[in-house]
Amino acid sequence: MRHGLLIGAVAGIGAFLVAACSGTSMSTDSPEPDEGGTSGTSGTSGTSGTSGTSGTSGTSGTSGTSGSSGDPDGGTEGGTTKPTELKTGTVILVGVTSDGYAAYLAINGTAASLEVVPVAGGTPTVLLPTFAQTDGVVVRGGAVAYWTGVTAGIGALNYWTKATGPKTAVETASRSGMFFSSTDSTRIAFSVGATATSTDIAVTTGALGTKTPVLTGTSAVNLAAATGAGGNPPACSPDIGFVGKILFAAYCTGTTAATTAARLYTVPDGATPTPARLDTATAGAAASVQPFWSADTTGAKVFVINSAANARGRIIFNGATRTEANLDIDTQDGLMLDDGSAVLFRVQNAAGTTKAIRRSTAIATPVTTDLVAASAEGLLAISNDQKHALFHTLAPANGLVDIRALSITPPPAPVDIVATAAGYPFGFTGNGTTVLYQTDLDANGIGKLKAKPVAGGAEKELATNMYDLRPLRTGTGVLVLDNPKDASGGQIQTVDLKWVDAVAGGTPKLLADTVVSDGFEVSGTRLVYARFAATGGGLFSIAVP
Repeated sequence: MRHGLLIGAVAGIGAFLVAACSGTSMSTDSPEPDEGGTSGTSGTSGTSGTSGTSGTSGTSGTSGTSGSSGDPDGGTEGGTTKPTELKTGTVILVGVTSDGYAAYLAINGTAASLEVVPVAGGTPTVLLPTFAQTDGVVVRGGAVAYWTGVTAGIGALNYWTKATGPKTAVETASRSGMFFSSTDSTRIAFSVGATATSTDIAVTTGALGTKTPVLTGTSAVNLAAATGAGGNPPACSPDIGFVGKILFAAYCTGTTAATTAARLYTVPDGATPTPARLDTATAGAAASVQPFWSADTTGAKVFVINSAANARGRIIFNGATRTEANLDIDTQDGLMLDDGSAVLFRVQNAAGTTKAIRRSTAIATPVTTDLVAASAEGLLAISNDQKHALFHTLAPANGLVDIRALSITPPPAPVDIVATAAGYPFGFTGNGTTVLYQTDLDANGIGKLKAKPVAGGAEKELATNMYDLRPLRTGTGVLVLDNPKDASGGQIQTVDLKWVDAVAGGTPKLLADTVVSDGFEVSGTRLVYARFAATGGGLFSIAVP
């Protein structure tokens, strides 16, 4: 699986317990967003404090500093830094909390336990001694949510945070995977009273002040429309998450599987929060939106797209008096900038005669400017500083596209990065100065990693044999994935992880080998990874150069 700009999260291990021993596949789901705002690379987590065991269901083993995960004799990786061994054996990394705790499944034969451990090292804490193949788990903000006794996607919800410890049997009928958290986990939301076709949503404190649903009755989430049948994508996949301590939730109601017209609710912070429906912010406004929203960092301005056939973009001003401003019809995608100054969006009509990227100021009477007036086939990425975007103007060729950069604040003209449909885009470096992409791909997706300044200039070749890449959140360093190999009967893929500075260049430095391809995350200044190997396997963390 190629990652590009996407980061996955484990929502249920399915038959991976068997895969780790004999080669059956693991199931993964994409995470719900924890925050609204920018697109592009995933945010990083902060460093952790020390671990504790008070109030936990048990502890398991110890961790400490080891030699290289690829060198059982204790040599250093990349010649500079030794990794910290967090857990030995066969491990599935579920995710890393915002306060620096790695959640993982420790596999023992055909059994597993769910545990957490500080990414800097410490004593693991056992959350669930026996994690069944049907159980589910996700990491959101500073919380680890897990479901037991799951039948047809519904089970008992439990969760853990560093501040509160484990909260068990919070809700007996909760949809597995439907748990959302603010970054600091002081506000959470989760599925309650779930049935096969719908679920209510409770919003409360991380300390679990109440589980009384606030989105319920005619405002319940339509699970029938949120679940694709027969391998098909869902008709109305919910978009739910927090901006600060404010919950935003775009989803379809009712129980009909083919429903596509969503509502948008907001639930403010408070002991007894009262939800408000935003898509009807102004009298006479369209009564539904597409299941999508993008807000500034304060939650005061929200960009949505109407579900009606004309697909009009709209800005909703989420103040004491809710108002709105209309943008263009035929809006395909876009986002509200974090500072609330403008919306960046793309329009394309059915005839294909209009394909433009536009910027509209986020005020009561928006001023719209064409950044790309014609031939804009799609937006590819936004830089973390939201000063630049990548787009393409040519139809994809064998999954590859042309790559062009534009300034989100005009007037600089777009810059050609890759002029023909021959590139695979990975976005920007963390500081937004450099575009990262791959060319010369072979049939297995192996190719050359290249970089070019966002303003144009000389192309730099960073690696000749690479498979995938993850830009880091800050700076110019990137993680390069290469040497992909199939393990356990071809059901698990491992890669080597290397680091290189996209501006300085040089030989990529090996950080870890035989890493599960979707089993790693960056937490603050540390890379956390699961190494899948007969000797030296386990969960590790290492300082990123």
